[in-house]
Amino acid sequence: MRRKLIAAMFAAALLLWTGVAAAQDSKVIKDQAEYNAYIAAFNTQDPAQRGAAFEAFLRQYPKSIVADDALEQALVAYQKSNNVAKVEEIAGRILKREPDNVRVLAILTYIKRARATQGDPNALAEMNADAARGLKALSGWKQPAGISDADFANLKNQLAAVFNGAAGFGALQARDFAKARSYYLKSTQLNPNALGDFYQLGVAELQMEPLDANGFWHIARAIALADAQKNPGAREGIEKFGKGKYVQFHGSEEGWDKILAQAAKQATLPANFAKSVKPAS
Repeated sequence: MRRKLIAAMFAAALLLWTGVAAAQDSKVIKDQAEYNAYIAAFNTQDPAQRGAAFEAFLRQYPKSIVADDALEQALVAYQKSNNVAKVEEIAGRILKREPDNVRVLAILTYIKRARATQGDPNALAEMNADAARGLKALSGWKQPAGISDADFANLKNQLAAVFNGAAGFGALQARDFAKARSYYLKSTQLNPNALGDFYQLGVAELQMEPLDANGFWHIARAIALADAQKNPGAREGIEKFGKGKYVQFHGSEEGWDKILAQAAKQATLPANFAKSVKPAS
């Protein structure tokens, strides 16, 4: 399970980096040996060896004009090889040079959220800090040269979904359900396929005082996403929680299947849904 979680996390995080080609300023390596070393690393096909080659280049030419580019290339290579430790190491080095690099902050947020989900309290604290830092940096992020308006808007939305989802998870762990709901409503709007965020949004809403009945629809939407993603294990756990809460609130299972069917067909919360779910008399 943990291996699948890390693999999925890296697949998603890679989109934040490689989904839009990073535009670089025109940089010319004047030393021929330095140029040859960079090109040799760039042309290395195996991801793990490619990452190591760029690290070797940086050790040999630490003040190179393309040092920042080499670090980014190493990061992407280690992501592709699923080397979590090296990704964190390279990401830390990039942040020392660029403290507000939003894509690097998003990648670290992914990693730490995965660890926090496994119960690591240190990772949870670091995730909260990275998510807050990322949201602040994202608000002032300037559009890089060479990236279209549409691609930039799409990338910002992806990053905002990462940071808001993580912030929501942090608030949920602190049992601040109202704050968690606020963050998750943003992340699920930005990423309508975020199974985990829809489920945790529903959890937050159904644990509020008073209960927010919209949580039943968000739980149902998470079930629909689990079905679409062919994840029966997730579906079973999510429905057990959601159906149990529904019966406790409504007094019976009547109407539950209708909510599931509705959420399977409709990606957005129906108007006045909460009012349609009646509590037990």
